[in-house]
Amino acid sequence: MMRNILITGVTGTMGSAIAESLSDNQENNILGISRDEQKQRALPLKDNIKYRICDVRDLDGMVRICDDKIDIIYHLAALKCVDTIEYNPYEAIKTNVIGTQNVFDLARIHGAKIVFTSTDKACYPINAYGQSKALAEKIVMQNPRHVVCRYGNVLGSRGSILSPLITSLKDLNKAYLTHNKMTRFWMPQDTVRDFIIACGDTDVGGGLLIPQDIKSSYVSDLIHCVAKILRIYNYDVNEIGVRPGEKFHEVLMTEFENPLLSKDISTSDNSRIMTSQELKKMIKPIVERML
Repeated sequence: MMRNILITGVTGTMGSAIAESLSDNQENNILGISRDEQKQRALPLKDNIKYRICDVRDLDGMVRICDDKIDIIYHLAALKCVDTIEYNPYEAIKTNVIGTQNVFDLARIHGAKIVFTSTDKACYPINAYGQSKALAEKIVMQNPRHVVCRYGNVLGSRGSILSPLITSLKDLNKAYLTHNKMTRFWMPQDTVRDFIIACGDTDVGGGLLIPQDIKSSYVSDLIHCVAKILRIYNYDVNEIGVRPGEKFHEVLMTEFENPLLSKDISTSDNSRIMTSQELKKMIKPIVERML
């Protein structure tokens, strides 16, 4: 059965990965949109994918380019950099909140299902990025058919900690750490891609979904594991302090979002913390691909 799929933010790491994976099924007709024409030119060309320049801030523009009926929307377009958004909150409102409302309205026009990619920072939000994503979640979940995917940090993505960490260790024999007690959830890019696509399956109901196998670690442990993989043994770790809008620990879902729970089910400083061996096994192939 043919499906018409819209992917917003198609030039992002996850947007392009999802587009490439979905295009393997010839019954999927994919329309990918973003604001970056140069990055679109670098994306793979396939018979069942087309790309268009369009901004989620522009509802009329999205309506205009969606010639065919849309069945499902993977909504990934967002501003995501925590410290940048702290000083530019209105830009996040325009893209993350108003842009999501526009996607919601487009879905209503087409009768489409939305799969919205959110973040653990939307849970108990303390920064502008998390607050904008929390509002966007509320917009999407006005329709019980839609799905909100909430997950942690994507290892190997364009905004991942790994790229600057590798460069700093290799070039300077140095790494920068905000605080040695800080923890984060980590997921490989391929795992996140598969999770998001699965959330778009017509058999999956709506609501808030989180990965069942997600794990966390201390950020300091991640630094030491990367250094071992690079075979760098003499290096300095400079603690620079917590940046504006950062938490020590993240939460994926709370007891308020799932009344069956007696406490928060996924806090990054709980028993889900990986051992050094588990962490190294997860990140080694990712680091090696980035070298």
